[in-house]
Amino acid sequence: MRPADSVDAYLTALAARSSTPGGGAVAAMSAAQGCALMSMVCRFTRGNSLDAVLERSDAARTQCVELAEADVQAFDAVMAAYRNKGEDRTDVLERALKQAAEIPMRLIELVSTLATDLETLESQGNTNLVTDTGIAAQQIRAAIDAARLNVLVNLKEVEDPAWRLAIQTRLDATAPVCESLGAIAARIEAALAR
Repeated sequence: MRPADSVDAYLTALAARSSTPGGGAVAAMSAAQGCALMSMVCRFTRGNSLDAVLERSDAARTQCVELAEADVQAFDAVMAAYRNKGEDRTDVLERALKQAAEIPMRLIELVSTLATDLETLESQGNTNLVTDTGIAAQQIRAAIDAARLNVLVNLKEVEDPAWRLAIQTRLDATAPVCESLGAIAARIEAALAR
């Protein structure tokens, strides 16, 4: 199978009249693409000074794909919980909503750890691939912003106030990362515009 065939199959599934895959999978796949670009820049940079960055970006890419799949399962569970007419419906729905918020939260926390590595690529990566570094930063920032929406939409339905507060605290802790990623892309764009 050609790579374009699998990409087209994914996009066809995304465009279908079906709830999954949806925005959560898109967020995770955007992050995976950013990670893949980071790995490419590492592989085109001479020397082994970026070996640790490469290891982290490759591992994160794999985890992002796993989180995309987990998001599909979590959303399917939410939809099943809404259809549940049993006496345990409230508990089942609460568990499903928590899981549906937890998956994108994990994605945010995972890719937030790559901001420092992107700064390293900005300064030490192959200069011919500086745009790929900037695009990786933009992709990962977009993934965080998208995943944040999915956390919030599920969080608003969760009844447990302590759990909601804990998730909100985790979300707030990642806010500076978006600024950092945006700054990387802005610096690269400014340098290219000179």
